[in-house]
Amino acid sequence: MALPRDRVLKAQTPLPRCLPVRNLLQFEGRSFSHMATLNWPPNLSRWKDEMAKAAKDAKTQASFHMAVSFQAQAPRARADEPPHDIHLGAQVILNNPPIATYSLMIGQRHDSSKPRVLRRMHFDLQEQPGTHEPKPMLHLHVAGGCLPALGRAGYDDAAFEHLIPSLEKPRIPCLPQSFALLVHVALLEYHTTDHRLGAFVRSPSWLSVVSDAESEVLRPFFLHGNTWLSSARLKAASLISVFYGMPAE
Repeated sequence: MALPRDRVLKAQTPLPRCLPVRNLLQFEGRSFSHMATLNWPPNLSRWKDEMAKAAKDAKTQASFHMAVSFQAQAPRARADEPPHDIHLGAQVILNNPPIATYSLMIGQRHDSSKPRVLRRMHFDLQEQPGTHEPKPMLHLHVAGGCLPALGRAGYDDAAFEHLIPSLEKPRIPCLPQSFALLVHVALLEYHTTDHRLGAFVRSPSWLSVVSDAESEVLRPFFLHGNTWLSSARLKAASLISVFYGMPAE
């Protein structure tokens, strides 16, 4: 009896590996519009205006820039330890090539000193393979310097030097992102230390936003992977290699 991976699928139009940037931008416009109507916790309520602006820009400017933040205590922090400042960012632009990048940064401020960067992670969608070095189409890496929004929050270039911003390796294959998915991850990381975040992250209104994002953004990725792993192609090529832009056969 043939196992699932031994079955040769009938010829068909290849499934997309993930949602293309153009479709992602359209989805983000709808998602931001939805998020702008939610009853956010008081410490996140200022996000609503940013969500509404991003929704408008996505629909009228074929691009958006998003930068929001919140403060929360780390779950394993000492009693005398300052809270974390969590900064969430996104940029999607229909350039040639198109740009789709999301970021999550954790900072911390001690007394009146300048804030320091504890972690900074980028999630990028690069539809076209790199010409100078291999890059996964969807990748996570630790990189980046001081963007204008972070400068306005008190950070400077020196706060990022220990991360060596010019070093963008390794780039690790990762799941597709949307802003709602990124926010959900950040809230799940910190919701146990703030009852307002805990109530919101479990609310039906918020989970409907996340569910939409999972259906629109994650579903194409998992369908592609499932199709690949259920076919005989697995014996002759690597799915991860294909994400790096290598030919399937």
